[in-house]
Amino acid sequence: MPLKLIRTKRTSEEDLQRFKADQEDFEWLVRHSREIEEQSKGKYIAVVNKEVFVGDSFEEAEQKAKAKYPERDPYVEFIPLKPRVMVL
Repeated sequence: MPLKLIRTKRTSEEDLQRFKADQEDFEWLVRHSREIEEQSKGKYIAVVNKEVFVGDSFEEAEQKAKAKYPERDPYVEFIPLKPRVMVL
């Protein structure tokens, strides 16, 4: 599901570029989710610039990503040991 940008005020070119980069990272993560989940069970992952950083905690994964890409805010997620089943 693509992210949508809703403009409520004038958006700078820098903000638009950041949004596009975040959207590309999210879409890349969705496409590669199975392989990432298999390799990262029970860990936190941070994604920046289509690169995965793995840590035992949220902070560790985020810090690894920020060390390489300090200007970006990584997308961080926990990968459970077992798949979650959601019943709607």
